Amino acid sequence: QIESGKICYKRITHSNPHGQCKIIMVDYLNGNNHLHQLTSQRKYTLRIDMSDFENNHRHAVYSKFFVGSESAGYKLDVTGYSGDAGDSMNVHQNGKKFTTIDKDQDAHGENCAQYYKGGWWYGACHQCNLNGLYLKGSSTYGEGINWYTWKGLKYSLKTTTMMIRRS
Repeated sequence: QIESGKICYKRITHSNPHGQCKIIMVDYLNGNNHLHQLTSQRKYTLRIDMSDFENNHRHAVYSKFFVGSESAGYKLDVTGYSGDAGDSMNVHQNGKKFTTIDKDQDAHGENCAQYYKGGWWYGACHQCNLNGLYLKGSSTYGEGINWYTWKGLKYSLKTTTMMIRRS
């Protein structure tokens, strides 16, 4: 069984200029089970909207989106790219199992989820990671919320939204 991960969000306010860290439990297991149940019943399209800290916006659409079962490692099937962000999912993420800190299912010698600070469909390791750390722009290599074909792996995006709909 996959354990829940912990994500730390800092909220900076005028009265708290150094931020406070709120730990939010992320249950990847239930989320991926839900995605598997949805995508096994009908065909789905995935749309990812993203923005940077300069208020530029991009999107990526995949005409086929499917998440496999738990016994299949929540294997990702995502093909048919269109959009203006570039295709960062197909090479390193498509056909890959979902890796978490406590369940290493990637093709790399090390645990990519541990190294890049979040569960994701890692190959060896990624060209995009929408579960990385929220680092506000420039970041260390690959630890932020990345989309390689748009901003590279040293830039953490401001917002990302993953949406699915029936094809």
